[in-house]
Amino acid sequence: MTACARYGEGDNQPVSRTTRLVTLATLAVVLLGRPAMGQVSNRQGGASPHRYVIHVNGGLQSGNEEFRRTFEFRSYGEDARFDEAHRSESGGLFDIGGSVAVWTELSVGVSYTQLSKADTTVLTGRVPHPTATNAPRTIDPQTVSLAHQERAAHVFAAWAVPLDEKMTLSLFGGPSFFGLTQGVVTGVDLSEVGGPPWPEVRVGGVSSGDFKKNGVGMHAGVDIRYMFTERVGIGGFVRYTKASVDLASAEGNRPLNVGGIQSGGGLRVRF
Repeated sequence: MTACARYGEGDNQPVSRTTRLVTLATLAVVLLGRPAMGQVSNRQGGASPHRYVIHVNGGLQSGNEEFRRTFEFRSYGEDARFDEAHRSESGGLFDIGGSVAVWTELSVGVSYTQLSKADTTVLTGRVPHPTATNAPRTIDPQTVSLAHQERAAHVFAAWAVPLDEKMTLSLFGGPSFFGLTQGVVTGVDLSEVGGPPWPEVRVGGVSSGDFKKNGVGMHAGVDIRYMFTERVGIGGFVRYTKASVDLASAEGNRPLNVGGIQSGGGLRVRF
């Protein structure tokens, strides 16, 4: 006997929407930074020659995420029921973006963040009996490694607090637009062990696919930079960001959180 369950692709939304959001947000930042907005003052009250800042960071999103998903399919006239228990650990991230000063110490900008981390999923299930009613058999737990990837555009406003001539602290926050790619189990190959009375069922293999969906959330954080020269320096950041997407399940949609506490550092260039 071979049986399988397929995850409905109709609920998916294209992650490429995040790319379009990044493009629109970047265009908005450029328009806000036009000279018509007026000059930005430095600490001494004169016109600042540096209105744009580019940042490139590497970092980590900390914390563990756990969630469950259930799916069913018909077998021997009854429902075979399976449960996925997902757990993902902390993962590395890449962050790039920029900002433009629009008034005194106020600036607006956008960051694009991408991260990938491993998802360990334990699959359990109950399969109907070929001849007996209401006599399901349990499968041996199956452990599979799936993918979890988050892409996000963070549109922010930031207020800079100069600490000295080379070091600046910035507080920032705003909306975040996420694109999630989450691995899920899409099929289970089953076979009967031996003949009557068929006491056991064997799992021949587990297939998986990608669930994709977008979500909108928020973020807030702090960034500190130290400039070695007028144009080049280094910096570090801590950002908290969060959103939720609906993951389809046999028991109804399950909320899946994306984002978390992000931290890292890298290059700062201003011009």
